[in-house]
Amino acid sequence: MKKYAFPCGAKPHLFDTGKTRETKAVREALRICATCPALLACRRAGRDGREWGIWGGETQSERWAALGITEDELLPPDCGNEMSYRRHKERSEECEECQDAHNARQRAYAEAAREKKRKLEEEISEIPGSRVNPHHAPLRPICGTERGYKMHRKKAELRLDMHPACACRQAHADRRAAQRQEAKVAT
Repeated sequence: MKKYAFPCGAKPHLFDTGKTRETKAVREALRICATCPALLACRRAGRDGREWGIWGGETQSERWAALGITEDELLPPDCGNEMSYRRHKERSEECEECQDAHNARQRAYAEAAREKKRKLEEEISEIPGSRVNPHHAPLRPICGTERGYKMHRKKAELRLDMHPACACRQAHADRRAAQRQEAKVAT
């Protein structure tokens, strides 16, 4: 087993955790800190460097409170982006700059969606017969046969309007009628 100079070296993941003492990982990290010979030096380093996580037996929020720092001072508001908009929303705050940024983002998404739809319609209009069903591929050589009907069914094209010149449904209906007639004659 590898030896470390300080007890925290064996489990560093515990010290990069949340802000409160309520989690099991934080409580374990604080127990390790209590046995460390460098507790005070580590605490001083954490306070001086404004480090994140647990340093010298103090959680982040405890260290900030000891220094008289609020979380808002450490985390600048950076208004005018989606993340800040969501933060304001969670806190039930109103920020005109963030609201404007959010609205601009929504407008950009809507414009991008309209542009995508326009391009798709443009591509579809180039396919013969696509005005009826944009998902129907151009007529295939097997259209108008039972095999063509099965291919349309496999590609889930039957739920939509068929190409005007495609007779696959009629071919299927004719084949089913012939099968029923044969079954009727056989009995």
